[in-house]
Amino acid sequence: DTDAWGNADDPFCPVDDARAEDLARAAVSVEAEAVIPGVTELSDYGLASPAVTVVAATEGSLARYDIGNMTAAGTFYLRMNGESTVYEARGELGSAFRTGLAGIVRLEGMPADIHRVTGLTVASEAGDYALTCRTGEAPGWYRTDGTEPVLLDEEQVRRLYESATEIELTRCVTWDGSSGEYGFDEPQAAVTVTYEDRAGNTGSFTLEFGDYAEEGVYARFAGSSLVYLTPAAAADELMYPRWEAMQPAAVLSLRTEAIAKLRVRLEDRGYEIVRLEETTERALGDGSTVSVTDVIYSCNGWVLDTNRVEAWLEPLADL
Repeated sequence: DTDAWGNADDPFCPVDDARAEDLARAAVSVEAEAVIPGVTELSDYGLASPAVTVVAATEGSLARYDIGNMTAAGTFYLRMNGESTVYEARGELGSAFRTGLAGIVRLEGMPADIHRVTGLTVASEAGDYALTCRTGEAPGWYRTDGTEPVLLDEEQVRRLYESATEIELTRCVTWDGSSGEYGFDEPQAAVTVTYEDRAGNTGSFTLEFGDYAEEGVYARFAGSSLVYLTPAAAADELMYPRWEAMQPAAVLSLRTEAIAKLRVRLEDRGYEIVRLEETTERALGDGSTVSVTDVIYSCNGWVLDTNRVEAWLEPLADL
């Protein structure tokens, strides 16, 4: 009725049409390389208890395939319709169905139009925090969950939010994660990412991490019933950030007023710039005098423009 594939035993199972079509093509793309007639010892070929049995139906017929052992050459043993003839065959049928039903579930994915991540909020048992990317005046990434925003190293923050936006969500373990079996009744962490697409529109998504397992940690999109098993490294990175490594490193601690001398080399020529302070007495209109200290920069006997030199030194102080 829908012209789409579905799970006959579970109408709520989200079947991926493209993956189901791949299985259908695998069922009709079998090439026999050898024929072994009159087999009595099916166990020799892994067919006494087949690893996989596939029944393919068309409008006019049924075909039953029992799939046995794989060979070192990449072929597999196959028996059709319970006959005593065994085929050594080649094709995707030998491997395509071994993934089980989880192999054809329609998986979710990260938004495909993320152009720029603008924020990251994490609520976990290890502690909550929020990061915001600011533009305009004083741009950069800041931790904003405290009383005062704290500037962070942009490259380190990038590694952090990439743990959320590039997490592996390919191993689906169930499409019915409504129960507390996977730990989502009390998630280990909830991670919300806000972003902009190329058109400037804003969006967000939230990932939840449930219980840890031997092979990783369970994850799902908030509100979804699909549960994935993913490597635990991403969850650990987001739950336990290394704040000490995320502070921007100061290359210099420089006050321009404390400079006494600079040596600069440009195109194999050396220049020595000397900073001097000259105090003079200057007369005021009422006949009194006042002491005025002027800063003078000189280079090889030439007096330099003080304002231009200090503007030139500002980038050093900002490092």
